Amino acid sequence: MLGSKFFKLQKPIFAMVFSRKAQGALEYLLIIGVAILIVVIVIVALSGVVGDTKDKNSVSDYDSQFDKLQDLQKKPDGSGSNDSIAEIISFKVDGTNGLIQEQNIFVILPYGTNLDNLPVEIDAIGVVNPNDSEIDFVLNSKKIFTVTSIDNKIQKDYSVVINYSPPVDEDPPVVNLISPTYDEKIYEENFIFEFSVNDNSSINNCKLLLNSDEYYTWNNISSGTYQKVVNLLGYEGTNMWGVICVDSRNNSSELVNGSFEVIFNNDSAQVVFLSIGGYGGNIQNDSVQITLPGGTSLQDLPFNVVVENGTISPNNSRMSFSLGVPKNFTLISDDYTQQRNFSVTVNYLPGGVLGDYTIISSCQDLQNIDKKLNGKYKLMSDIDCAGFNFKPIGGNTGFSGYFNGNGFKIKNLSINNRNFNLSCVGLFGILKGEVRNLKVVGGNMAGYYSSSGGATLGGIAGRQDAGSLIINSSFDGVLQSKWNTGGIAGESSGTILNSYSSGHFYSGYYASKSSWLSIGGIVGHQKSGGVVKNCYSSAKVESTAGASNYTQQAAGLIGRSYGLIEDSYSYGQVLGPSASTSVYVLRGLVAADYNNNFYGTVVDSYWDKTTSGRNTSAGGVGLTTSEMKIASNFSDWNNEVWEVGNNNYPKLINICGDGYCNSLIDENCSTCPGDCGNCSLPYTIYNLYSCWDIMSISDFTGMYILMNDVNCASEGLENFEPIGSYNNEFKGFFYGNGYSINNLKIDSSTSFVGLFGALKGALISGVVLKDVEIKGENLVGGIAGSADSSSTIQYSLVTGKINSNGVIAGGLTGTGGEIINCYSDVKIN
Repeated sequence: MLGSKFFKLQKPIFAMVFSRKAQGALEYLLIIGVAILIVVIVIVALSGVVGDTKDKNSVSDYDSQFDKLQDLQKKPDGSGSNDSIAEIISFKVDGTNGLIQEQNIFVILPYGTNLDNLPVEIDAIGVVNPNDSEIDFVLNSKKIFTVTSIDNKIQKDYSVVINYSPPVDEDPPVVNLISPTYDEKIYEENFIFEFSVNDNSSINNCKLLLNSDEYYTWNNISSGTYQKVVNLLGYEGTNMWGVICVDSRNNSSELVNGSFEVIFNNDSAQVVFLSIGGYGGNIQNDSVQITLPGGTSLQDLPFNVVVENGTISPNNSRMSFSLGVPKNFTLISDDYTQQRNFSVTVNYLPGGVLGDYTIISSCQDLQNIDKKLNGKYKLMSDIDCAGFNFKPIGGNTGFSGYFNGNGFKIKNLSINNRNFNLSCVGLFGILKGEVRNLKVVGGNMAGYYSSSGGATLGGIAGRQDAGSLIINSSFDGVLQSKWNTGGIAGESSGTILNSYSSGHFYSGYYASKSSWLSIGGIVGHQKSGGVVKNCYSSAKVESTAGASNYTQQAAGLIGRSYGLIEDSYSYGQVLGPSASTSVYVLRGLVAADYNNNFYGTVVDSYWDKTTSGRNTSAGGVGLTTSEMKIASNFSDWNNEVWEVGNNNYPKLINICGDGYCNSLIDENCSTCPGDCGNCSLPYTIYNLYSCWDIMSISDFTGMYILMNDVNCASEGLENFEPIGSYNNEFKGFFYGNGYSINNLKIDSSTSFVGLFGALKGALISGVVLKDVEIKGENLVGGIAGSADSSSTIQYSLVTGKINSNGVIAGGLTGTGGEIINCYSDVKIN
């Protein structure tokens, strides 16, 4: 062999070279004629397969002929190369008295034929012993062919014919398994099996085998990749699979095997349903097992729990679960005299629901958003940021991504801008993207900037830029700054929809600026192009001390507006120090400047003149508390967004927006939406998230559910006002839901003092008051100052201190009521 590109053929070879000594001119011419005739016949028979047999004694002639043959081997379009041209390197014939003759012979085969794979036979006419003849071939190279004649006197032409036959491919098909990979775990019921096959000829069939059984056969196919969807029911556990193929020459591939494991064992979570009826009703526990396909992590999935066989609206019953952790929620039966069975259907989205979202499951995850400010993020559970030194997301750069709170809460978010010295402070410093379905609960943010200045401060965003969106979101907590401050955004040029705020918001002056300072329940300063629609605020808005060269505007909804306010309202207090009207502008819904100029637009929006303490506003309509609870006053509002009824403020129907929320009833919704037939439940349900929410209770016949632990001290509520009074008792239902109210402080000089001033026909259940400090004149108690005989307090607890200047005080109540399974550890003076 001459190298890796060469192959040597010694057998089979039949070579005959003939030479005769001419005896006479006639015989000599006859021989030459015969030889020429043979050459012609061979050339015609091979149709171009045989090379030129003329003498080519010069190198230039040889090169010319070789190039010409190369051209013959190109594709019809002129492309390609001479990969099917080979030339004989050497051919030696030993004789006794012959002549040495140089002759160049080319071997040409049809385009695309690979000589490496072809056997070659050589035919020659003469007396040469075939055993003395050998030929080597190489592709794409030029070599000289030498023939030694037995006649050393006369040069002769010699012909060499190369006959070839198609190769016999003995190689079997090659099979490669693609999916499932070896030992892959499969959780789907239907799975795509995939393999590839490669062969030089056509393939008769390929068989897919599962555990040695034939599952499917492909017939009459060619090389390529093939798939089959396999239903794996009945294949739980470890299995083998393989593919075997047979080609058209009956060559069979090896059986290529792989293994896979099918897992249909279900993850599950147990949900405990506590059905609480009115007093005299029955408490019922139903355990419901919820399952998902194996391998699905429950903590990664949102759930929509649909409650049937009752009067509860499916859209108002929602839960979230963590794997293996029981959760409680409350079902209100329409039958107070009998136990009822409730069926629960869990609709879930498969794992793909996460899509390209980054999942946020901790406060550190939330902070890590700073690493990619244009990403997509989703909350999959409540997260608690207590004790975390949180820096506003995006700082002064801004967040341009997408954040879906998924109906979950960020709790106890604390921000102290003295640590960061940013000009815009909030969960997001500057919002340029979209935030939806988010609740920030128990937030405490201080927007102080440098030594004496203040940052723009908002519960969701410090500054909301044009083109950005906040929808179906809320903030509850305390905000303190010396510049523009709002419950949702400090400044906004963007759009805020279907959102609300509660808590206590302070803003004071920045002495080095001669400008405007604005504070509002939703937005402090709404700029041109900004939109606030379908929003409300119950927050206490307070403008603190200022200077004569500094105008402070405070209002229940928007401090200062150059944009649009539509279908919105406020009912929180609006407070400010005694000062000249040229310095302080305090209004109900929205404030004008000190010259009473107003540049915004207000459509169908209202404020409560009674609770706000403000009779005027730059826009909107002022109503008394009783008028705010008359449904006909809001007849132009969208009933798909608002639930408007008598005896209560309008409430947003679905604050989370996308149908996957984590609370039983996400916003204050009636138990009888639409036409529910005979409905005996007299309550409207309200959810409570803060001490301020609790103190803001105004519908004394409603049902209230505490949705998380609250801390009145950390919320800045230093003197709680009791719910209800001697002449206006609380007659509804209050459910503590297993959460606690901490550090409740009341300092009153009147009687009927407690969490509730007075109860009449009320049910108080599961209320936990820790470390109370309550002071009153007479009839003082932790739960209630007074309760009549038709009121019930059950499964409740009080710890702390109670002081009374009179003679009637108690750990739970000052007097009266039916007390069941309760406990108190209170020091009474």
